[in-house]
Amino acid sequence: MSARVALHDGATIQGEDGRPLLVVGVRPLSVRVETIHGEVLDIRFEDLEVAVGMLDGRVDAVAGPFRHKFESVREAARQLALDREEIVLTVETGFARGHRALAREGEPFWPFDPADGISLARKLSAMVEQLAAEDDQDRQARRDREAGRSTRPGRIGSPTANAIRNWHRDYFGEPGGLFELVDGRSRKGRSQFASLDEEIKDVCRQVVARFDGTESAKRQKDIYRQVLGKLTADGFVIEELPRDTLRRYIAHVVKPLGRTTRAHKTNKLRTTASYSSFATVGVGQVVAIDVTRADNFCFDPFTGSAVSVEVMTAIDLASRVIVGTRVFPRSPTGFEAGLLLVDILRPYSLAVDPARVDDWRWAGVPEHIGLFPHALAEAERIDGLADRPLVSEHGIPGVLPDAIRADRGSIFTGTHFRALCRQFGINLLLSRGAHPTDNAVMERFWETLQACFQAAPGYKGHNVSERGSKVGRITLDKAGQPVFHGGAPALTPRELERHIREWIATTYHRSPHSSLVLADKSITAEDARMRLTPLDVYDSLMAAQGRIHVLQRADLIYDAMPIRWGQIGANGVEFDDLYYDCRELDEFRNVRDWTFRSPDQAGHTGDQRHRAGPKAAPFYYDPRDVSAYWLRHPDSGGIIRVPWRREHELRAPMTEVTLRHAKGLMKRRGSYRDLSRDGIEEEVLTTLNATDGYDRLRGDPELADWHGNMLTAAAMRSGQSKHDHSEAASAAGGRTPSTGGTPRPRSRPMPPAKTAREPWETDAADWSDLEDQE
Repeated sequence: MSARVALHDGATIQGEDGRPLLVVGVRPLSVRVETIHGEVLDIRFEDLEVAVGMLDGRVDAVAGPFRHKFESVREAARQLALDREEIVLTVETGFARGHRALAREGEPFWPFDPADGISLARKLSAMVEQLAAEDDQDRQARRDREAGRSTRPGRIGSPTANAIRNWHRDYFGEPGGLFELVDGRSRKGRSQFASLDEEIKDVCRQVVARFDGTESAKRQKDIYRQVLGKLTADGFVIEELPRDTLRRYIAHVVKPLGRTTRAHKTNKLRTTASYSSFATVGVGQVVAIDVTRADNFCFDPFTGSAVSVEVMTAIDLASRVIVGTRVFPRSPTGFEAGLLLVDILRPYSLAVDPARVDDWRWAGVPEHIGLFPHALAEAERIDGLADRPLVSEHGIPGVLPDAIRADRGSIFTGTHFRALCRQFGINLLLSRGAHPTDNAVMERFWETLQACFQAAPGYKGHNVSERGSKVGRITLDKAGQPVFHGGAPALTPRELERHIREWIATTYHRSPHSSLVLADKSITAEDARMRLTPLDVYDSLMAAQGRIHVLQRADLIYDAMPIRWGQIGANGVEFDDLYYDCRELDEFRNVRDWTFRSPDQAGHTGDQRHRAGPKAAPFYYDPRDVSAYWLRHPDSGGIIRVPWRREHELRAPMTEVTLRHAKGLMKRRGSYRDLSRDGIEEEVLTTLNATDGYDRLRGDPELADWHGNMLTAAAMRSGQSKHDHSEAASAAGGRTPSTGGTPRPRSRPMPPAKTAREPWETDAADWSDLEDQE
């Protein structure tokens, strides 16, 4: 029951059909009732509801869904049905409420007492006379008759014996009950075309269901013809169909869809939408991730032209703090999405002083982990924008999410990203297909990011209609220097990423957010304290829930890299017919079996262990730069960089894509199988180095198989990889991982190496020393 009601012997309950039931006993789990004909039933307490509203005062409780059905009728019709029920109960039992225990004063009156044995016909005649006498005493009814007006609605009036007989039959027949005494005109709107065959309705609904946004909207006349055609195919005779009723029913089911195809799709999506928003109450509870095309052209140093890039961002839903952002070439991969996941786990900081603005850097391991002793005092201390000076160290928090909200893009549904989520114990919440509103916070953030894009050179507009005619046009002057048209010189992808990160730390995190409000009714909306920034909310929540312990290591990025197993021999380790070696591998060239894993892991198929021998070691590899592999020392835990033996001769980026393309070209030339080990490496080096200049790429017909977009993306990814690994090395204490030292002796001399181009980096500033921060 929905409220507290004391049921006792003599209490009344409205049954499932509306007939009155008398309580004759109360049990631990049910109540025993008696019908008007003396039958005894048991009704469980969970099947009862409190009688309120139109039944209040008549009964104490209602059984089943009768109350909701009866409340759907107009008040006048309900009162008329209750009056008719008293009449038929008086005729049947002699008591207006159906039970002797509920008898009114003087009941039962003659001739309605069942003990007198009077026939139903005489009872009906007596009831007609009684109702006529009551109606004659009604002065309002008398004035209505004298004025020639009809009796006002909701009154019994002076019914005939046949009318009362029909009420009696409907009430005690099948399905029977109080609802059968409701006037038919009052129930007409609830019938939902009862006269129309259910099979015909099913055909209409099947035809109309196709208009869900996938088909163009049609007129009702066309839908009517489709329904007739389908009904004919199903064996219905057209001449026997109620056409007018059929047309009205089609109009009835088509109207909610809307008039346009867009309205059809909107209504279809609305049927699967959630009914309420999920309230995130803790930092890191849910982090939303999405990727979008940047609204700025970037300058590509490799081609000397303007290129488009994509921005991937992660936002904490509870505080709206940005916990990670990266710029990628088109289109990001699942591996790169995993790098953003690592950024979410790592706290960063950005230093701003009057002379320069640094990039994000890892803030190190917190000195203290635990709860704040005085959460309220801490929350009051951080209140207000004045406590956050612009020239200072700006923190970008790191969190360990309970769940990540992302769309169903392949980069998020792929094996690599899902494996990382399982590794860190993160639930992956995927949006439904064609439901961008499932990740509405991220979709709205892209609109906020427009302020950042518009403040940077190379802005091309939110769409093509907003783009200037000369934006993105780059020419060379007489000195060979690029000239940027349509605005200031465009930023490189690396510069754009630093610009976005600076804007997040110095503008977005410090600006009031419209969705962040203080839930305190004592504070008015005009109060300045209602204007909360993402950092305000983050710090307040942290003060309430305590610090978040996120596993922190300087080399955490390697946990996001795939693993390949290889056996270390005299020539190093071989991957894809290329040999990688360095001096730090000397201690692993002759190790005992199962040094790097146990025998029971030999059959694992997740990372090539099923093909690796007992002496194989796990090597991390970065698809953005396969000119080196990385090995974690089994004892010290340090990272060893294992370069390709010919890496120092490379003049072009060597990514997984460019290496696979180069070997494909070699195989098409037909000489790949005949080459020796050194010959394969020499041919790979020659093929890759042939692409070190865009002018040469366009001028040499033999290089037509190399696409500029492929090499542009490879140059960006290779530069990003070197930047990430340098950052990890610098965060480890300023010590660069091993580069292999001096190359091992070879059978023939090597030409001097040329300096490799790194278009991703725009300056050579070293990472400053990092201090442990709380």
